[in-house]
Parts: sequence; structure tokens; C-alpha cells
Amino acid sequence: RPWFWKAFVIAAYAGSVVLLVIVRIAGHEGGGAERCIDLGFITIQPSEVAKLAVVMMLARYLSEHEAQVTSKKKGGGSFVHGVLVPGGIIGLICLLVALEKHISGLMIIGMIGVAVMFVGGTRMKWIGFIGGGVALAGTGLVLVSDYAQTRVHTWLNIDTVDPLGEAWQTLQGLYAIGSGGIFGLGLFGSRQKYGYVSQPQNDFVFTVICEELGFLGAVAVI
Repeated sequence: RPWFWKAFVIAAYAGSVVLLVIVRIAGHEGGGAERCIDLGFITIQPSEVAKLAVVMMLARYLSEHEAQVTSKKKGGGSFVHGVLVPGGIIGLICLLVALEKHISGLMIIGMIGVAVMFVGGTRMKWIGFIGGGVALAGTGLVLVSDYAQTRVHTWLNIDTVDPLGEAWQTLQGLYAIGSGGIFGLGLFGSRQKYGYVSQPQNDFVFTVICEELGFLGAVAVI
């Protein structure tokens, strides 16, 4: 019921903040960034919890202040309630994720947050300003992060980067996609997922789908 989810949202958001702080204290590296907490029997990535928490927290706030968020009157509160407060909700999580050097998580959470603001009624002129700010912030983060620069360099120069080093996961993903052809190798028939494609169960699952179900299966999924 609505009252339950309104209470749950607060707990989920606060819990996400706590978990992201714990990552800074006792986290371990995963995929080039310090992003995971190892509980012994399972490893969790708090940024994944934070994605859901941000969506729900924004949904609660924007729905409770809909009149002010969508107001077109001068001094009606559209900037405060439609930009500043939602931006703070997103910004706190993004700051903690940025400290992990988890660039992809930061980008995803930021884009999800802005999308919810758009759906929630934040005026388009503010969405435009936010988009520009996010682009500038992302560029700045890449410029000061050696890890991010390496990822960008690999993306732009895949043909010249060490195929057994930085280019490994990208090339293996491309090999999987190419191996599928039009009709694929058949469900569960992937070869690349056995020690070649990185993280075939999550980040690179689509490459496995392409290999097993081919171009037609990939288009169907999209």
C-alpha cells in the first residue's frame, strides 16, 4: 500500500547511503573500481541498491510536490522543488559513487535520476541545464581519472590497444556477437562465455544472447 512504500523509500535511500559509505571504508575492488562489499557468502554492489532507491525517493518527492514542480508562475517553486531538491537526492548518491571511481554506475544513476525528474514534471528548460551540467561534470571526471581515461582510450582505439590487456573484454564481446551470425549457435550454445567474455551473467549478457540467438534474437530482445 502507498503508506508502506513511502516509509520503505526512506529506509532504502538511507540504507543505500550507509552501504556506499561502508564501501569507502571496507570495500574491495571490482572491475577497476572500489565498488563491492564482500560478506563472505555473497558479494554485494551498493550502487545497484542505490539505483532503485534514487528512483523511489524521487518518485515520492516529486509526487508530493507536483504543484510546485510543474508551476510556471514566477516564484512558484519549480526551481527549488523541481531541480534543487531532486538534484540533491541524486547528487548525494552520485558523489558517493564517484568516490568509488565507478564511472559507469555514476552515469547510469545520473541518467536514471534525470529521466525520473522529466517524467515527474520538472520543466524542460531545467532539464536542459541539468543535461549540460552532467555532460561537463562527466568530462571533468574523465580528465582527472586515469581509470576513466584508459576506458575512453580503449573505446576510441580498440584496434591498437593490447588485445590481451585493456581491449580483452571488448574484443571478446565482439567475437561473441560476430559468432552468432543471423540465426545464432543455438540456446545455451555459446562458446565465448566459458572464460572469454567478461561477466557473461551481467555486464556482457547481451553478447552471449547475440552469440546464441544471432542477429534475429538480438533484435527481438531490443
